[in-house]
Amino acid sequence: MGLVHFGPTLKFRVIDSTKNAVKIMINQKTYEFHFLKRDIENSYYTTEQQLENNSCTGCPNFKCNLK
Repeated sequence: MGLVHFGPTLKFRVIDSTKNAVKIMINQKTYEFHFLKRDIENSYYTTEQQLENNSCTGCPNFKCNLK
């Protein structure tokens, strides 16, 4: 047992996308699908670059879009 602990990893596959939702497959063996509602008012980041720029909590110049 090491000193570093890695938390669980969220894995899913985007199957389809509409203006209001994203259809994702969360279990490839059972073909379990779910829909994620798109809501710009509750979105932390709207681009991958924003996520990369603000993904280090406690780092200098850390910015977070939490309201």
